[in-house]
Amino acid sequence: MNYQTDFDSILRWIGSLCRSYEVIAPKKETNGDIFYSVIESSDEVCLDFSGTPINTPKDFIYENYKTLLRWDLAGDKAVIEAPEEEPKKRIIFLRNCDIKAIRLLDGWFEKDIADEDYKKLRENLILVTIGCHTIGPFCFCSTFGVDPIEKENYTLQLIKTETGYILQAKDPGLTLPQRLEAVSYRPKELKTEILDLGCSNNIADFEQNAQIYDEITKRCQLCDGCTFLCPTCTCYDIADHGDETKGERVRLWDSCLFSSFTKMAKGYDPEPTFAHAWSRRLSCKLVMSDRSCIGCGRCDMTCPAGIGMKSILMLTQHKERK
Repeated sequence: MNYQTDFDSILRWIGSLCRSYEVIAPKKETNGDIFYSVIESSDEVCLDFSGTPINTPKDFIYENYKTLLRWDLAGDKAVIEAPEEEPKKRIIFLRNCDIKAIRLLDGWFEKDIADEDYKKLRENLILVTIGCHTIGPFCFCSTFGVDPIEKENYTLQLIKTETGYILQAKDPGLTLPQRLEAVSYRPKELKTEILDLGCSNNIADFEQNAQIYDEITKRCQLCDGCTFLCPTCTCYDIADHGDETKGERVRLWDSCLFSSFTKMAKGYDPEPTFAHAWSRRLSCKLVMSDRSCIGCGRCDMTCPAGIGMKSILMLTQHKERK
């Protein structure tokens, strides 16, 4: 069903949801940046912006720093325990590209041997799509078949219009806003820039792409903003913090571009050069059958050297045309 409503009704609705759920939604900071944040009051919610928030929903379901177990051997009785937390019921208002990212995470963390903590968090998370009404400068999600306004695969979707908001609902499982008017509505056709993925198929070939890798590795500053802001990067490290008496074992986000990422015993590294590391990253994001780039543009947004995925695709396209 499609319903017409206004912004005030949406805010009152979100305020009512805050009483029963932890609500995560875009919030504008004092400097104008948009971040996904836990909302204490509906007045904090920002729905009128282009592109994506700077951070990703991954922050809330796959934490950067997670304690796996703690030990305390100082007393008479050794204590080794894994912390257990009851997951909160959450609702997150997010862009369609970020919903695709979460579904990719679902495939990785819930297949084969499932990550039980992730599974519990997802079971308690409701996704509400915020359809795009304008295209951000770094967006290229249509390259990967993502619609800025989802046409079919949504439970609840909010779309800003010239006169207010359209709320699209398919078995939402939530109480809807009070002031709704059923209307006939067809979303406008909205697409981002669509880049040619065919030119990336041979990106892992060093000899064929020597000029591109030379350009990338010279410009990359190893800040790793691209991996930590990527909604589909899942690589992690396990580390022990403390000493033989007391401490904790933690899971931390890792980056495939770190020099220690593939280093093995006695210092052996199967990827001896920085270009090898970049080759694997580009294969994962752009080449493999389950390519994990969603075209959100965050890597281009944060990269000080201008070598996010969109820029690299444009670079390979330019090389192909020569």
